[in-house]
Amino acid sequence: MIRDLLRLLGLGGSGPDPYDRDPDAAVAPSTDAVVIRTDFSDQAAWELVRKTISTPLSGLRAYVQFADDREYDGITGDRLRAVLTNRSPRQYAIVADRMTMAHPDHPLRIIDLTTSEARAFRALPTHIASIENNLSIANMDFVEFADAVHDDGIFRGFPS
Repeated sequence: MIRDLLRLLGLGGSGPDPYDRDPDAAVAPSTDAVVIRTDFSDQAAWELVRKTISTPLSGLRAYVQFADDREYDGITGDRLRAVLTNRSPRQYAIVADRMTMAHPDHPLRIIDLTTSEARAFRALPTHIASIENNLSIANMDFVEFADAVHDDGIFRGFPS
């Protein structure tokens, strides 16, 4: 389970210790951000989240891959952060967890992988393209999005 996720994220996973980086397998097939599904309680909610993220909005397209495997069921964001921080070629992970499926707005958890600090925020699926586009070209920093969350802890866009 974790070995396959590490492989998807470009971290190897073929050695005896799934947390050892395998230099021969370190290149991921894509540098796209990864949306990791960790809750399988509501298939309709998941399909809506995927469709929303995959649909271009205002000329922006989210360059993401979807990790949709029941073996990831129940993995916490903290566990993912502990495994992936400073090991992934990506700067962040996007997690579709229990709150994503249960909340009417389906906010995803965005986890900073560049630090061992527990930095994360939630964002609406409609804002994933903006977040991904800006973070992937270093136009904005993780903290700029994290600091712009609303009172409910969800990034709903920047104030107009």
